[in-house]
Amino acid sequence: MSDYKDRELMTVLEERYAKMFEGHRVPDNIRQAACLALYRFTIVGICDGMYICNLIAYESGSGDGQGSFT
Repeated sequence: MSDYKDRELMTVLEERYAKMFEGHRVPDNIRQAACLALYRFTIVGICDGMYICNLIAYESGSGDGQGSFT
């Protein structure tokens, strides 16, 4: 895929899953990784997006796993 197609896909995915991240200040790279996981594995629960973000942040050391990101 070209860079243009990658950016286009991410724009569509972020719009599709925007409600999952409302009210939370999630770093772009973590939110994008979560959107890709949600899309790839067809995950649709309203809380699943933040769960994935918290898990990524906790495992990578960039957050506490409870909604706080560094």
